[in-house]
Parts: sequence; C-alpha cells; structure tokens
Amino acid sequence: MRRSAMNPTSGESRRPRSAAAGFTLLELVAAISLFALIIVYVLADREDSIRMSADARLIQTVQYLAAAKIDEIRHDPDAYGESEGGDFEDLENDWQKFTDFSWELETERVVVIGKSDDRDATHLFPEDEDEEVPEAGEGRKVSTRFLRRITFTVRYTPEGEVRDDLGLVIRTFLPPAAEDEPKPETGS
Repeated sequence: MRRSAMNPTSGESRRPRSAAAGFTLLELVAAISLFALIIVYVLADREDSIRMSADARLIQTVQYLAAAKIDEIRHDPDAYGESEGGDFEDLENDWQKFTDFSWELETERVVVIGKSDDRDATHLFPEDEDEEVPEAGEGRKVSTRFLRRITFTVRYTPEGEVRDDLGLVIRTFLPPAAEDEPKPETGS
C-alpha cells in the first residue's frame, strides 16, 4: 500500500504526483507561446532572405543591362544626343524580357585643356576657367581639347514604380565628338 505524504503544517495528506499525470495548463500555454514565437521569427527571417535574394538577382540584371548598353554607347557615341532614354526591349533573350528596366543618358561637353569661347562651358578642372590659355611654344596657343562626360542611369521600374535602391549610375568619359576634335595645324 502506498502511503501519502502529510503536510506537517496543515495535517492534510498530499498524494505524490504520478508520472502519467501530464502537464499543467500553464506549462502547455508557455510551451505553445514559445513555439509560436520561434515559428514567427523563422518565417520572418526566411521572408527577408527570399526578398534579399530576389533583390540580388535584380541588381545583377541591372549590372548586365548597364554593361550591354554602355558597350553599345562606346562603340557609336555619335548616335546618342545630349539627353536620351529608353528601355531594354531590344536586349530580350530566351529566358527573360527586360520590360521593367529603363535607361537614361546625359552627355555633357567638357573642356579638358585650354579655354572655350562658350561662357557656359564646363571645365574638367574648374581652376582652368579663369586662366589664360598656355602657349605651345614658338608663339602658338595650345588648342582646346574636349571630352564627353556621360552620366548613364539604369533603373528598375516595375509597373511604373521607380526603385532607386535597385538602380545604377555610371559616370565616365568618352572621346570628343567629331566636331570637337582638334584641327591639324597647317605649316607655312
């Protein structure tokens, strides 16, 4: 026969808890709450990982498109005006269409050496704007040299919404336009 333990202060008997008695309601609520918090954290973290992976894929696509278009611009810079823009539908391939991407090109004529007659001309080195044009020797002036500074922007624009966090801006220089090439000096 099993004996029950007596509570020495009240004189009541207390039965020992058997192993098959199970959990109390408070223990179950605490365990379920903890489990729910862990699940919410894991699912939120997984959602962030999926979004970051998709953004990384989009950034890679933006870089690919920018490289393709910059290559096209470098091969024929005279085909583009001072301000151009468009989409990438002509770069469509078998596995992806680039309808959610757009590009903009801003071209600016920049004085590299010498002085321009144009008062609004942009100088590569601002301190050159106010200086006299140096002489090239024997009384000849240095001819003014130009470059084209381009700012090329690629944007991800899903359904017309611009996402600047998934864009790319490239600033570089191209050779001068044909009319800006220095004319060969003819000797007398």
